Amino acid sequence: MKNIFIPFLIILLVFLINHSLFQKKRNNINKSLTGLIKIVGNVPFTNAVLETDEKKHYYLPEDFIKNNNKIIGKRVTLKGNIKKEVIKSADHKYQITKYYIENIKIIKVF
Repeated sequence: MKNIFIPFLIILLVFLINHSLFQKKRNNINKSLTGLIKIVGNVPFTNAVLETDEKKHYYLPEDFIKNNNKIIGKRVTLKGNIKKEVIKSADHKYQITKYYIENIKIIKVF
């Protein structure tokens, strides 16, 4: 019994560590995006998003818009780290994927 348990435990640990490392890499992609800066939501839950031509929304940090409020409503190219968050309903029948941009650099304002 002891001879089987230790190798099984080692394989399980290697699998879990490997999976967690690859999950971080997939969830943190440095990418350049072009789209329109919009404000979505209702007060007090408004958010700034970058809407691409494919109608995909990337949520922007609050401090980025406070410092760059003149680009709201303009078409821009941004570069930053894309983070993905999956939100599931309580019964797990539905899910929504939200994308966030962090460490943003403005490449071009059209």
